[in-house]
Amino acid sequence: MDTSEEAYRLHAELCRTVGHPTRLRILDALRNREWTVGELARELGVEQSNLSQHLSVMRRVGVVVRRPHSEGASYALHDPAILEPFDAMRRLLIRTLAERQRSVLSVVRGGR
Repeated sequence: MDTSEEAYRLHAELCRTVGHPTRLRILDALRNREWTVGELARELGVEQSNLSQHLSVMRRVGVVVRRPHSEGASYALHDPAILEPFDAMRRLLIRTLAERQRSVLSVVRGGR
């Protein structure tokens, strides 16, 4: 496999890994700080066991790192640069939703 094919494969794997609503919420929560599984589960309102499974997948691909300490372990982003495409996609979605809302409003107003 040539390097470009390998890069595409890794890119697709990364997209699949973060392409889940809970994992996107995890990314966003890890933006500004590290969290233990218990803290993050409470913050996101998800079961600890479910969260642990998501973190395990994200860790296996290298999105997050586990940092052991005396009270247990915390999770953090492996590289905050992963937030750049996340933020770009969020901006695109906000613009798209705003455009759809304007279109709906123009139809509603035009229908009067």
